[in-house]
This record gives sequence, C-alpha cells and structure tokens, in this order.
Amino acid sequence: MRVNYKKLALILTLGCMTAAFTGCSGRGAAEVYHQMPVMNKQKQSETIFATVMRGDLKEEKAMKLSAKAGQKSSLSFRISDIGYDAFYVTAGDQVKKGQVLARLDCEDLLMQKQEASLALEEAKIQLSMQKGLFDQYAMSKTEYERAVADLQNEIEVCQQEIAEYNVLIDERTIYADMDGYVKSVTNVDLSQTSEEGREMISLNGGEMEYTASVPDMAGLEIGGEYEMAAEEQSILVTLKSADQDGGVYQLVFVPDTPSVDSGVITSGTITYVTHELTDVCYVDQQAVTNVGETSYVYYEKDGTRKAKQVQTGPNLNGYYVITDGVKEGEELICD
Repeated sequence: MRVNYKKLALILTLGCMTAAFTGCSGRGAAEVYHQMPVMNKQKQSETIFATVMRGDLKEEKAMKLSAKAGQKSSLSFRISDIGYDAFYVTAGDQVKKGQVLARLDCEDLLMQKQEASLALEEAKIQLSMQKGLFDQYAMSKTEYERAVADLQNEIEVCQQEIAEYNVLIDERTIYADMDGYVKSVTNVDLSQTSEEGREMISLNGGEMEYTASVPDMAGLEIGGEYEMAAEEQSILVTLKSADQDGGVYQLVFVPDTPSVDSGVITSGTITYVTHELTDVCYVDQQAVTNVGETSYVYYEKDGTRKAKQVQTGPNLNGYYVITDGVKEGEELICD
C-alpha cells in the first residue's frame, strides 16, 4: 500500500495543535500543581557585636542569714486585776538573768518593804550594841537577856514581813529568767489591769546569732564584718565561725553591736565579693564559644565571619576574662 506522507504529516500536526489547546486530559493522566513560594515574614536578625574591654572585674554573691533558734522564754504576771506600773525594756534589749523587766502597781508594798528593811537594820545595830552595854555595867544580866530576846524577836518579825512583801512584789514583777535579749513586748494600755498568765514579754536566750550554709569560703573570712540588710533596715554582723560538715560550711554570724534592730530581725541578706580582678581584658560571655577545654571567638572581616582560638580566665558576672588571643577594643560576634 502506498502511503501518502504529506497527508500523514498534516494529521500529526493537527493532533499536536489540538493537544496544546485542550491539555492532557486523557484518562489516568496525573495533574501537576506547582506551589507558590511563601515569603519569609521574619526579619533576619542583625549581627550583635561585643567589644573587648579592659578594666576591673568583681563577682558578688548574696547569702540569706536566718536567726539561730535557741532557748526561748515566755514571761507573764502571776496576778490579775492589778494596774500596770511600767515596762523597763523594749524589743531587742539585752538582759541579764534576774533583771526587772516590767512591774505592776506595787508602790505601797515597796514602801512597806523599805520600812521593814530599815527596822531590820536598826534592830541588828541595837542587838550588836547590847553586849558592849552589858560589859560596861550599863545594864543587869536580866536586862541584857531581855533586851537581846526582844531584839532577836523584832529581827525575826522584820525578816518575816520582808519575805511576805517579796512574795507580793514578785507576783507583780517580771524578772528575766535567763541571759539573752528581748524578742517581743506585748503592747498594753497602762490604764487597764493585769491578766494572770498572759504573755507580756518573750526572751531568746544566749548571744544573738545568724546562720547560713555555703559550699566554699570564697570571699568570706572569720572575723570579717558584713552588712546584713533586712526589710528597710540593716545591721553589721561579724562571721564568728565556719565549721565544715560534709563538704558544706556552716556559718555563724553575730551582730557587732546588739540593738533594737538586731533583736527583732529574724533573717537578712549579706552581699559579699567572691572574686576581684584588676586591669584585665574581658568580653561578654555570649561572644565566647567553648568546645571542650578550647575557647573560640568569632569576628567579621571583609564581610566574612571568621574564628580564632583564645585563652580564657574565669567567668565573672557574665563576662569572660580573656588572657590571650584578643586585644582591647576588638569587636566580636555574639552568638
């Protein structure tokens, strides 16, 4: 059969043109979709540089101190319905055992005790004189014996009266029952009357102390003086002792001068310098990259990021000391 090649070429040409206009819609043909590119809406961050500086560096730490729990005492009057006289101490005062801290109205009892005490002293003086009078023949033996018996009886009576007054006065008086300091004093209206057993004064025994624990003694020294801040006040404290227990130091601080503030402060904070370096090169710690025991810094040169190895010292307050590899004023890249 003779093929008409011109006619066949025409048919093929028309078929390709038809496919171009109608698309590839043949059965089973896969449709292809091209996703439109999404623009990055996040602005690229600018490079941050840190300048190598030279100067002094120091590192400080804050440590909380708490009052040491010691011997405590709650003191009250032992009688009710007696008017208040006076309170002789306030919170924070140092006291000695037996010291009068507060008293109810007992003016009459005190005067009567004073009179009895004077009568007792007079009776004792008279008794001491009787032997001399007898020896000087100023009285008979009978008179001497009677005078001595009367004076001894008077002395016993005075002593008994004084003992009774002491009991009455003591139940109207609060005495310190130990050496220590006044923790609190109950605020009362002096126009009111007493209530037996109601706490009036509380004491903490012994020397005022504050305690804390630290893993090392960097920046701390036995006998060193530190300022302890608490609320809106502050006091000076001295590090009294530092005993190591299980790798931890147990610290004991005492106030330099006992005061009202030191008596009522139950906790506070001291800030102390742990390390201090003079005239060193340093840079922000974000500019230093540590890989194992090796440190690197990055810098920019001719628009290119470059790295170099440096020797670092301690990291104090967010700054690395650089001992070798950079110079003051260099600009380093912060990562």
